[in-house]
Amino acid sequence: GVLDTGVNRMHEDLLGKVFGDSGYGCPAAASHGTQVASIAAAWGNNDKGIAGVDWNARVLAKILPWEPPNPYCAYDSTLDPLTANAIRDAGAQVAHVMNNSCGLGAHGRHSTEVRLAIRDFYMDKRIAVASMGNNGGYDIQIQYPAAWAGIIAVGATNKNGNRVQESSTGRHIDV
Repeated sequence: GVLDTGVNRMHEDLLGKVFGDSGYGCPAAASHGTQVASIAAAWGNNDKGIAGVDWNARVLAKILPWEPPNPYCAYDSTLDPLTANAIRDAGAQVAHVMNNSCGLGAHGRHSTEVRLAIRDFYMDKRIAVASMGNNGGYDIQIQYPAAWAGIIAVGATNKNGNRVQESSTGRHIDV
C-alpha cells in the first residue's frame, strides 16, 4: 500500500500493477507517490534503467488528504479521521506492507486516531513504514507516525548510501 499523493497507473514501470485510488491529492507533489511505488514494485529486467524491490508486487494506491488550497499540501488535525480511514481501508484491501510518506504536520504532533489505525494494521501482522521527513539534518524533533512503535522509520540517502542533508534524523530512525 502506498499512502501518498497518488500513483500514476499509466507509468511505464507500473503498468498493470496499480489498483485503488486514482488521481492525485496534492498537485505540488503529484509524482511522489509514483516514485515511491516504483521503488517498491517497478518492472525489472527491461531497458528502462529501474527495477523495484519486488517485480511481482502489486500496488494499492491510497490518496492521503491534504489541506487545499495550500500549494505545499499542508496537513492538520482536521484531516486525521480521513487519514485513519485510508489506513484502515488499506488493511481491509489486504495490503501487506504500507508506506506513508507524510507526517502529521507540526513537529511532534501526535494523533491518537491515526495511531490506533496504524496499530490495528500492525496487529494484523502487517508491515508499516513511515518517512522521517525532510526537515533538514538539524531537525531531530520526534516525527509521527515514524516515531511510533511498530513502524519502520526511514530516512533519505543519496546514491552512495549517505544521509542527504534534507533528511530528518533522530533516535527512532530504523533505515
